Amino acid sequence: MEPRLKTRLILADGTERALTWTNRHPNQASLAGLVLFRHSPDILDPPFARRIIAIGGRIESTHPDRIRAALGFDPGEPGIYPLK
Repeated sequence: MEPRLKTRLILADGTERALTWTNRHPNQASLAGLVLFRHSPDILDPPFARRIIAIGGRIESTHPDRIRAALGFDPGEPGIYPLK
């Protein structure tokens, strides 16, 4: 059984927001799924994620490859790290 996916966005000031991945959303354009802010219908879109990372933020996830695919990040692109 696969461990539960846990993901968080950490802003440059240390503020954290919980994120969730889904592959069952009406706005989903690919099989890779979408990343949503937990408890919200708001989508974390790739341009916004890249802007947050560019100013010192990061995304941590128990499944970083799944989050990377959903955001369309290349394998070597910085900003998404394993959550332990």
